[in-house]
Parts: sequence; structure tokens; C-alpha cells
Amino acid sequence: MESPKGTIDYDLDRKMSRPEIVNEMLKHGKYEAAESIIDAVLSGDDLNEKVLVLERLFEYFIDMEDYLSAYRLRILDFLEMKKEASFVVGKTIIKKKGDFKSAIKYLKKAAEEGHTEAKKFIGMAYYHQENYEDAVKYLYQAVIESDLFECYVLLIQCYLDDQKFEEALKVGAEALARGVEHVKVSMAIAHACLGQLNEALIYFVEYLDENGVNALTRAEYLTMLEVFSVCGDWKGVVRAMQKAGKRIPELNENSGFVYDGEGNLLNSQLKLH
Repeated sequence: MESPKGTIDYDLDRKMSRPEIVNEMLKHGKYEAAESIIDAVLSGDDLNEKVLVLERLFEYFIDMEDYLSAYRLRILDFLEMKKEASFVVGKTIIKKKGDFKSAIKYLKKAAEEGHTEAKKFIGMAYYHQENYEDAVKYLYQAVIESDLFECYVLLIQCYLDDQKFEEALKVGAEALARGVEHVKVSMAIAHACLGQLNEALIYFVEYLDENGVNALTRAEYLTMLEVFSVCGDWKGVVRAMQKAGKRIPELNENSGFVYDGEGNLLNSQLKLH
């Protein structure tokens, strides 16, 4: 049996499936050579093969920055669920390409069509562009309209990065009333930036007592130690170090807020301005 015309050689002894062959072709940029196999799969009855090929095609179009084709393919995949198609395209552009401007276009379309999580990702994208005004707008809408309370942490960070510390404290108080405990760290930072070290100390102590240090990044942890030491709370310093134990060298050293394509916070380095 010969290899598909115009493509690389394949290990036919391994009896590669059609989705595997399509994957190899696309991996080497042989889209045109793969078209006949793709058409055969999509016109066939094997649902599993269709799903695998559609997913690979979607990734290929994203990699090639052909976002319109990716969107059209997703509409085909999701049939009438256009809001889901727009959302998946926008989210994947963030995850794979970091192209926030293009992602916002599709995420806004999803938001207009009623997708509940889209505004969270729009806010995230604007944050990465340092457009804090629009980031705050969409993150707050995500909180109010969809009860996505996890957005409070990034919402407060927008105010911190924009050096609007009083606004950060107001939103933090609202988040605490809704049970978002991690904002205590952000509120401590805001108080510290305002020179209100005693208030910062209170929030750090509360957070340390309730949560330990496992959810903190290196910068948050070191800022906590700094506030404890400046305030003369050496017992707090010792307690924080004991809770961290051997984990201290492993704490995240990256800067800024970084989210993955699923909207999960990878690190949240807060710093004094």
C-alpha cells in the first residue's frame, strides 16, 4: 500500500486510523493532501472518527490563525449552539495563541448570544492588554449577571495595578460579603499600598489563620512577611514560615496575573506599588 500522494511516509505496519493519518498530515502542513480523507470521514457513519477529525481541524485552523474557519467549523460541530462555538473559539485563541484582540471579538459575540462565562474571559483578555477600565466593566458584569464570584480576585487586581486602592477595598468588602475569602490577601495589599499597615496586618493574620499559605504565590507570601516584620509581629513571621515549611522555594516567582485557557488562575503576583 502506498503512502497518500504528496505527503510524508507513514508507518503503515502500525495500521494508522484515518484520524491519525489526518493528524500527521496537518502536523506537517499538508492540508490539501488530507482533504480527501477528511471528506471521507465527515461523510461516513463513524461518529468517533468525525469528532476526532473535527477537533484536529479546529486546532489546525487556530494554529494557522484562520479563526474564521475555526469558527465556521465549530458552528458545524455544535450545530445551532452558536454562542458555544463563539466562546470555544475565543477561549482557545487565548489558550493557544495569546491573541487577546482576536479572542475578544469572538467572546463578545458569545456574550451577545447569552453565554454566561464569556464576559469573564473578555475581562481577562482586557486585563492582559492593560485596559483596566474595560476589564473592570466586563469582570463586574460577570460577577453580577452570572454569579462568577471568582472574578472578584482579578477585578480587585485591576484596581491594584491601576493604583486605585480605595476602589479595590470597596470591591473587596463586597466580595467578602459573598464569601470570597482569597480577596483578603488583595485587601491586605491595598491597605499596605495606602500605608495602612495595621489594617493590612489584620487581613493577613485572618487569611493565615483560616487558609494557611498553600494558595499564596511567592510575592504574596513575601509581602505578608514584610508586613508582619514592619509591624513588629514576629510571632506572625514565625507562624507563616512554619506553615510554609519546605514549600517556600517552590512558591510561584512569575509576575502578573496569568490565566490558562480554562480561566483558571495560574499565578497572582501582587506587589506593593
